[in-house]
Amino acid sequence: MSSKADAGAVTVDQLYSKFYVIPDFQREYTWKPRHVKALLNDLLVAHTTGVTDDCSLGSLIVYGEGKRQHVVDGQQRLSGGAGPYRQR
Repeated sequence: MSSKADAGAVTVDQLYSKFYVIPDFQREYTWKPRHVKALLNDLLVAHTTGVTDDCSLGSLIVYGEGKRQHVVDGQQRLSGGAGPYRQR
């Protein structure tokens, strides 16, 4: 595993092109359907209006090499927004 830290913005397509592992130390997934609906609605509005300046999932902290990434922070948001991408 590399100790290099890399930060930067990625598109939703880039984000969900990887395989994420939720380590055992992560808390349980606790989002309710209303949380997922709000996140997906925000993403849909940003996509349809083209106004993405204020659209952010916040920071996600992952480690790993290649397409396999272990999630340290951001599990709830990452999992909540994955619904539309599971069907691809």
